[in-house]
Amino acid sequence: MTSRRTPGLVLAFPSAPFVLGLASENLHAFVGHARRHPIHTVHLRRLPRTASHPVWQIRPAEDPDAYAMTFSLPEQVETWIRAQEETVNDRARWIKRHVLSTMTVYWLDGDHTLAFPLRYTPAALRA
Repeated sequence: MTSRRTPGLVLAFPSAPFVLGLASENLHAFVGHARRHPIHTVHLRRLPRTASHPVWQIRPAEDPDAYAMTFSLPEQVETWIRAQEETVNDRARWIKRHVLSTMTVYWLDGDHTLAFPLRYTPAALRA
């Protein structure tokens, strides 16, 4: 259930010199999960290109159906990722491990500010 007072966008602060706007169709699902698991591990992936710009998705690693949020990286970062076709996957992995490995989402709840640290850990290879 969404409220007109509650936007479907929150700001995330990664270990980078920029801020990300995380969009969600159900922001309450994220807030509910984050309240139960304030610090949690997430999966990150670039979605198949359907928009004019690349879109990334974030989901909790332990319960991927709990919420999903999307974001776009700054144009300069995406340009660097796509600079050479043969290195796109390597560069996207580098961004996830070094730039997006930690990000903090802040939520204002009345007079209180809640901080939810999100951690990216590469998925283990399966045999």
